[in-house]
Amino acid sequence: GDRAKAIGKLSEGEIVSRSLEQLDSMFGSNLEPKPASSSLCTCLVKNWSDEPFIRGAYSYPTFGAKANDRAILGEPVGRSLFFAGEATHEGVNSCMQGALETAERAVRQLLSKRTENRSKL
Repeated sequence: GDRAKAIGKLSEGEIVSRSLEQLDSMFGSNLEPKPASSSLCTCLVKNWSDEPFIRGAYSYPTFGAKANDRAILGEPVGRSLFFAGEATHEGVNSCMQGALETAERAVRQLLSKRTENRSKL
């Protein structure tokens, strides 16, 4: 929306600064008033709206969607095509956490397929 577009126009430094301020205000305490700012080692700012195949979109169920649609979408095809992404997460979709967890799932699936047919020699 408009707010995301406005943030996307800020410099990376300003985005980082504002994000840290927000996290510090949420999680700060008397002992550690700026936990995010004092702990940050490095970061990456990514404007998903600039990505031509994403354009800032995320998945959401449409009318008529079934409970297991996301699980089906995440099923591997054969032994060589594996899917990940927030759209394939059954519980935590439309967020980064869902994307990360499904990437880990896809890697586990891939590794299990690799070890199934290992030679006994």
